[in-house]
Amino acid sequence: MSSSANQLDFETARCVLGLGEAHENWREDFPASERFVTPLREWLMSDLANDAARAGLAPEMIDSVVQVRSRYLDEPALLRMLAHMYYLLFAIPERLPHGSSRLALLPESLGAAADHFYTLAFLAAVPRIFALHAKRGISPKITTDTLTDVATWMLHYKQHKGRWGFDNRHWVRRNFDDKIITLGRLQFEPAPFGWPFRIFRHRSTGQTCALMEAGQRFRKDGQFANADWGRHDQMEYTSTLEETPHSIRGHLAFGTPTELQLSEWEQVITPGTTILSIHIPATGPLDPVECRASFVQAPVFFAAHYPEVQWQAFICASWFMDPQFGEQMPATANIVQFQRLFHPLPYPDEACDAQIYERVFNGQKGPPETLPADNTMRQIILNYIKTGGKWRTGAGYWLRSSSISP
Repeated sequence: MSSSANQLDFETARCVLGLGEAHENWREDFPASERFVTPLREWLMSDLANDAARAGLAPEMIDSVVQVRSRYLDEPALLRMLAHMYYLLFAIPERLPHGSSRLALLPESLGAAADHFYTLAFLAAVPRIFALHAKRGISPKITTDTLTDVATWMLHYKQHKGRWGFDNRHWVRRNFDDKIITLGRLQFEPAPFGWPFRIFRHRSTGQTCALMEAGQRFRKDGQFANADWGRHDQMEYTSTLEETPHSIRGHLAFGTPTELQLSEWEQVITPGTTILSIHIPATGPLDPVECRASFVQAPVFFAAHYPEVQWQAFICASWFMDPQFGEQMPATANIVQFQRLFHPLPYPDEACDAQIYERVFNGQKGPPETLPADNTMRQIILNYIKTGGKWRTGAGYWLRSSSISP
């Protein structure tokens, strides 16, 4: 059966599987991926269940994946396309920007084989990421913790579709490309700082502040002009930034004009500076003790295993970084305690309520009276909307030199 899969050309496989225009760009480089057919077939036969366990899948998840294995072993077109997807994801990842249209889903008419197409493609890369981490001296437990995003999104898939599967291939690529590490409750992703701010620290007091780069459109309330889908009735302003040998004058984050004396303030973060972007897996409460333990572990871990990553700050952007939660929740709330670890920034990339609906209401949208209010978080969010409030993505930074203690 392996040889017949090897011999399939793209057009034949496409017709057999009923692929459409969304898959046409898989035609490119199709012959180059043929070399992965035999290794993948051998992996399916011998190592699938073990690698699924190493990736942190629960037993019922593993059973659902193993059950679809025979489809890929018995249907050459499926095996051939799986080999091509593995090639796209892991042989030429530089040609797959985030959100790439080349990561299309298989037609639902293929049933469980479509549900688990990307499950199998990523699980096949488990030996690869374990090997990469082993070279850096990273423990297998941390590798497994890092890969459990597959299980998290498989559960999300089942909650939405009533069957096991996986489709969040754009996000989880990072976990398998050695770009994200899970340390306890939090995930850390080294990345260049990409927001239009310069962050300064006072040379004697350690106080920090952020100045906007010149030319940024912002509103009277300090949000960027593109916030709330760009729909607002506030006056807009344009930030300025003027530098002299002795001072820098401009607008602070949220819009207040200021002037800093460079003899008193040092610039520590600019666009392009390496930072650690913080991600919070949907695996339970945002426990302050667990989060702080992750922050304590991160500097030691990256110094030991990624010494080339000379990061300068933690950065976080999320729906629960909206400062308005501090006005609607008690100071003891987990979200509020997490926010207070950071200095707030307005989120520059179209801060809006989309993530609230996606993460808190499972993608449901509509008037607040029509949405479920079956837990405290949902009640707080909906009550605020009923009063005319607008939720939006928030952001913040925490400089590396700041105190971190358990």
